[in-house]
Amino acid sequence: DPAQGNVVRRQTIQDLWYFLCSCERCEDVTELGTYLSAVKCRTCMSNKDLESVSYMLPKESRKALATDWPDWQCSHCQNVVSNQTMVMLIKGMKIKVKEKDLDLKSIDDLLVNFQEFLHPSHFFILELKQKWVNLANNCEEIDKHSLEIMINFISDITKVNKKINPGLTLTLG
Repeated sequence: DPAQGNVVRRQTIQDLWYFLCSCERCEDVTELGTYLSAVKCRTCMSNKDLESVSYMLPKESRKALATDWPDWQCSHCQNVVSNQTMVMLIKGMKIKVKEKDLDLKSIDDLLVNFQEFLHPSHFFILELKQKWVNLANNCEEIDKHSLEIMINFISDITKVNKKINPGLTLTLG
C-alpha cells in the first residue's frame, strides 16, 4: 500500500516479495519530502527554547537489511532511538487506527492525540483523516464547518498522494 510509511512498507515488501526495495522513495528517509513515517523528537519537544519542531527519521535508508533496520535519529539534536522502539510505537498506534467502531468524535480525539507526536503528514494521521472524510460523507446532514474540515483533510491527503502515488490512480483520479 503506497499510503503506508516506509517504516511498515519496506518490511512488508521484504516479507512478501523477498527483496529490499531501492526505489527513489525507499532510498529517501523523508519519503520524497512527505515525512510519512516521521515522529517528533521527544528530547526536542521538552526543550522550550526550540522554535521549530524536530523529527526522528531513519538514520540511513540504504543500510536497511532484512535483519538490521537502521535506528532513528533526530534531525536537530541527533538523539537516537532504536528501530525496534519505533516499530513497537507504530504497532501500538495501528491498533487504535484500525478500530472498526470509530465515530467522528473518536477520530477527532485520535487526531489531536497523534498530532502531538507525529508529523502532520504521517501515514496514520492521513489514514485517520480519510476515515473521518468517509464517515462524514455518509452523514445525512453535514454542517458548513464539517464540510470545511472535509475539504482541508482531502487537500492534505491529495497533496501527499501526488508525491507518493503520482499519475492516474484511484486516489487522484
